[in-house]
Amino acid sequence: MNLFTKNILRGAILLMIIASASSCRKEALTKPDQPGNTQSLKVSPAFDWKTSREITLNITGMKDLSPDVSNTLYVKSSKGDIIYKDYLQMNLDYTIKFVVPATETGITLVYGKKIVPAALSSSTLSFNYITAQ
Repeated sequence: MNLFTKNILRGAILLMIIASASSCRKEALTKPDQPGNTQSLKVSPAFDWKTSREITLNITGMKDLSPDVSNTLYVKSSKGDIIYKDYLQMNLDYTIKFVVPATETGITLVYGKKIVPAALSSSTLSFNYITAQ
């Protein structure tokens, strides 16, 4: 390596060191507020502390069907995650309770080839194998 190339290499290294050192700067430290105690918090009486809610799904069976007619019911979140799963006979009535995040606005019920979206506008839903409400 000749002298000119060595000087350029040293200059480039020196320039990188100066650039990285000058980009560092100290932030001014601020003193955080003193935390209060939880007894002094003022919260609206209407505030709901829950992060989840319970949903009741009422399923009406088809009484005249054979007990051999059955399939798996899937309750899926709006993102497609399985919330609840059970093997149900179509001739029986069921009341199923499951919990969803409080922010969940809808679910999908899947029973065999039947796929039914349902809005979570209330905490009680009804489902039958012919139509859904």
